[in-house]
Amino acid sequence: MRWYAEERPFLFEKGLSYEECPFENGYLRYSKVGTNIAKRVIAKLLKSRAKIGTYLRKTGSGHFTYHRSPVFWIRSMDFEPYFKSPVKDRSTDHLKDLYCESPKTAKILGAVINSTFFYFWFYAQGNCRNIAGTDVSEMPLFALGADHYDGLADEFDSLMQDLRNNSKRRVYEYKTGRVEYDEFYPSLSKSLIDKIDVMLAELYGLNAEETDFIVNYDIKYRIGGADDNDGEE
Repeated sequence: MRWYAEERPFLFEKGLSYEECPFENGYLRYSKVGTNIAKRVIAKLLKSRAKIGTYLRKTGSGHFTYHRSPVFWIRSMDFEPYFKSPVKDRSTDHLKDLYCESPKTAKILGAVINSTFFYFWFYAQGNCRNIAGTDVSEMPLFALGADHYDGLADEFDSLMQDLRNNSKRRVYEYKTGRVEYDEFYPSLSKSLIDKIDVMLAELYGLNAEETDFIVNYDIKYRIGGADDNDGEE
């Protein structure tokens, strides 16, 4: 459950829902699936023959990053966000580098990590605070290679451009000095993320009801809440 601060006195009145968890591996044994439809979506994800980790390498021409401490949006990029402080030129506390064999594969994997599918996966089986390496590498994934997956790479490019267009340069003065960074607003790119989710829903074999569940998952708080940024030192 999520809630705004003013909702705290009414949390139990809002009602808690439970669902028997049939999953046996890792943190999925304790997955946060309070509804049958959430359980069905995870079950369909797990039918995929590969995982994101299948395509990750220690080095490679494909490179992308993800923000490790999300709140309502999980952001993956194939460009370096602007960051400058007196002690470093990169937000190393927040960005995690990933590599794969080709730039096209990086775009496809980046599209998946930006999707609401991954957001749902992380909050269903992760710690809900920091994205661990296994949250990414264990994410179930369809087998890459078919030409129709090119659409994911194209949508990733569109999303990257939109994130840039909507970003703002922020400047703050701390005790350690002046910090400048680009702040991003993924909620403004929701329509592009929806396109990625609809493509993924077909690849994962979701029906219309399950697709709608993913596209609108946590929508009240994701749209009404703050976007994720990485301006801290």
